Amino acid sequence: MTTGGGPSSQMEQVIGKAIAEPDFRTQLINNPQEAIRSAGINLSASELQTLQNTSREEREQMLQSLGERTSPWFDGIRFNW
Repeated sequence: MTTGGGPSSQMEQVIGKAIAEPDFRTQLINNPQEAIRSAGINLSASELQTLQNTSREEREQMLQSLGERTSPWFDGIRFNW
């Protein structure tokens, strides 16, 4: 159970895996139920239903925007503070 309306730790795991693993991201876009099952992640019924009710195009846009926001971290760009 989460507080404050944020995503569950399992949903955070899905998001992190989708950012870090392009093959998982593609599978999540095309078949979210199978992607979650094969990754061994236990989402709540409502979280899984939300993913399934989101269109493929919406999932693709969401995951693409996440990748764009985090790509500097994965491209090895470092910030000097």
